[in-house]
Amino acid sequence: MSASKAATVADTNASPVKAAAKSKAAVADAPVAQDAATDKAPAKQTAPSKSAKTISATDDDAPALPATLHGKDFVGRVVSAKMQRTVTVEWDRSVYNRKYERYSQRRSRVHARNIVNAKEGDKVRIRESRSLAKSVSFVVVEVL
Repeated sequence: MSASKAATVADTNASPVKAAAKSKAAVADAPVAQDAATDKAPAKQTAPSKSAKTISATDDDAPALPATLHGKDFVGRVVSAKMQRTVTVEWDRSVYNRKYERYSQRRSRVHARNIVNAKEGDKVRIRESRSLAKSVSFVVVEVL
């Protein structure tokens, strides 16, 4: 048998473990490339999203509250901002029905004094106050 045939027979009879060891040795001997991630500049910090900014009536630059606030807080969305200094706020609530032993969804809708310039579609927190008008007994405290 010639030397080249003996080498091919030896290669085919070699165990897979030895072949894997040979390939690992070849990889270890190869020149190591720098990691691309370490060459990059640090990632830019993005500005906070517009929705993350909150406007609150308790800030120093906010206008004065029209009345003392007491009672309950509610979180809802502004469905109408067409009145002067007043918005309509709506939120969902669950009401338990004893007969059917289920909860049904209902909506509450109130008028609130708009001192933080909330726009239609904004999510707001309102707080109860004394009666400010015939149908207004809440104040928009902050835009969420």
